[in-house]
Amino acid sequence: MTPGAKKPPMTNHQKSERRSGRLRQLGIWALVIWHWSLLRAAEPWADERLSVTNQLELWFDASRQNAGRGALPLAPLASGNPIDYLLDGSGRGRHLAQPVVERRPRFRQEFAGSFLSLDGKDDTLETAMLRAGWTNATVFLVAAPRSNGGAFRAFFGFSQAGRNDYTTGLNLDCGPGATPQLSCINSEGTGFSGATSLWRGAPVPFGAWHTFALTCQSGPSGVRLYVDGSPHGERERQGGRLRLDSFALGARHYSNSSEPPFTQGFFHGDIAEFLLYGRMLAAAERSGVGPGIHHSRAAAVA
Repeated sequence: MTPGAKKPPMTNHQKSERRSGRLRQLGIWALVIWHWSLLRAAEPWADERLSVTNQLELWFDASRQNAGRGALPLAPLASGNPIDYLLDGSGRGRHLAQPVVERRPRFRQEFAGSFLSLDGKDDTLETAMLRAGWTNATVFLVAAPRSNGGAFRAFFGFSQAGRNDYTTGLNLDCGPGATPQLSCINSEGTGFSGATSLWRGAPVPFGAWHTFALTCQSGPSGVRLYVDGSPHGERERQGGRLRLDSFALGARHYSNSSEPPFTQGFFHGDIAEFLLYGRMLAAAERSGVGPGIHHSRAAAVA
């Protein structure tokens, strides 16, 4: 081409090739970002013994709260202090809060470990507008229920904003009726509404520490409960997206009246650790997370 000559117009084929190249670049970057979101590292202050962190979406570990608060920084918690913020160790920054002093759980620090103590009246820690969700999930919870006064006293619940947790998200609670011992564990969510106890076997006294694991996928036995590593009940799930907009630890979000969903079903007991994965963990992975280091920590607290 001679100097000063105009560049010939691009043919339709050349324009198409250019657009395709740009789309390929965008696709590559989208794939990189997606893989980064799946493999995002846990917080540097979190427990390094947890080896399974792929698609770890929430991680609340009472034993590492003061390490996390020091990194922010927030004032450290002493044993007996009310908890204003509960820090998420997953690396996703989904921290929980309770601005009302009277509704804050208490932080307990004992010789063998740390945990949150909830009064069963109005204690809870919450967050909202997270805009996340998955088709499958795996939950681990280290907790010691102290009583069950009925009305779905919940370990946790999450949902789509402004919708019931039992139709749009996931929950785990002690069922509709009061019980003198731990004998009912109910879970409902997207694709499997309706109270159903997943507890199997004889009741056990309240006050003991347990590791609860819940796996959730579609299928005839899509929802399964494990307690201290042993399989309990299962139920069918139709599938659908488990929406995480609102989350409550120690309570649920729902309403069976004309009122919009609200926080209720307050848990009475202690919680040492909570983990949520946005996928089904393989059996080998579950054995490493569930009855491994976290169950050992819970046993030490007891």
